[in-house]
Amino acid sequence: MGEACFKRASDTIDVYHIFVNERYRGRGIASEFMNILVNYCKENNLKLICTCPYAKAWMEKNGGE
Repeated sequence: MGEACFKRASDTIDVYHIFVNERYRGRGIASEFMNILVNYCKENNLKLICTCPYAKAWMEKNGGE
């Protein structure tokens, strides 16, 4: 269906790739990946960095980063 690729370094998570199979696009799956990552970072006091173009655009649109 899709994947969210990220790496953690001490107190930071870098989202470097978000992918959703084209059969499932347009259903909010990538956005849900981002919501889960944002909430996880908040709950665990981690900084979220987005080097993935989609993730970066999502954060700008949703008031982050």
